[in-house]
Amino acid sequence: MRNKVLFSRLVLLLLFICSAIYSNGQKLKVHSNIKDANTILMTYNIHHGKGMDNKIDYERIAREISFVDADFVALQEVDSCTVRSGEINVAEHIAKLVGKREFLFGPTFNYNGGKFGNAIISKKKPLAHFNFTLPSGEEPRALLVAEFDNCYIASCHLPLDSVSRAEASYEIEKIVNQIVGDEFRADGKKIFSGKDKLFFLLGDLNDLPNSRPLFNLSRNFEWLSKSLMYTFPADKPNRILDYILLYKNKSADKLINKLKRKKLELLTWVQAESVASDHRPVICVFSKDQEVLITKVD
Repeated sequence: MRNKVLFSRLVLLLLFICSAIYSNGQKLKVHSNIKDANTILMTYNIHHGKGMDNKIDYERIAREISFVDADFVALQEVDSCTVRSGEINVAEHIAKLVGKREFLFGPTFNYNGGKFGNAIISKKKPLAHFNFTLPSGEEPRALLVAEFDNCYIASCHLPLDSVSRAEASYEIEKIVNQIVGDEFRADGKKIFSGKDKLFFLLGDLNDLPNSRPLFNLSRNFEWLSKSLMYTFPADKPNRILDYILLYKNKSADKLINKLKRKKLELLTWVQAESVASDHRPVICVFSKDQEVLITKVD
């Protein structure tokens, strides 16, 4: 049974990666062996479930998560109990569609009879979470952070204007430093453990890799999802706006060292989904297998 499950998972991964290769011409080398379970991260701006065909369809979003069996998913532009969503909690609904998933919703503002914001969907139950307000322009923004037994996952959507984006990037650095440094408390109560865990920042950062906000974040974060593949707009992508970043601490140093010594492999790509949202999902896979599923060819 295990071999059948792994084979099915491999086939799905190869199908989507091959379509991604076709979309941007990136050359990849394919291996056919996988022995250990992967840790899979995904970030996806779902455009409140509205696709490029102007249809709201949450099953398409859930299908993208299910295809890669993601362990941790950061979602942006998520409705909760709005009129246009049929007054349902969209994060909860998607988690149920994927099956056996935990969910968190972090509102940024009231909208259409409900709320609008970020979400995190995970296989594991979070130990703690908090929703931080970020500097913003015309539209409020927030950073949703969840702590798990071995990592932190943060979902964010940076502002549209460049000044607010830069300010938000500085604020994110401050918040993360407080969390991992055991300094963050709310109403005098300690929220997070503050232990030296991996801290992943996922989201729609609304800017290009060479932008000021990304430069600001690069001082304290490693860009894991580096790829030649664009993420926006979904139908004809021509830029990178969505990222998976890793905070530089002792745990991150150990992880990066394993990657450099080939004790661990990192696979990253952009899912070639052109209809379900106006963004494409970004995926990072950490494989304990010496023969990673996909590796770049020089």
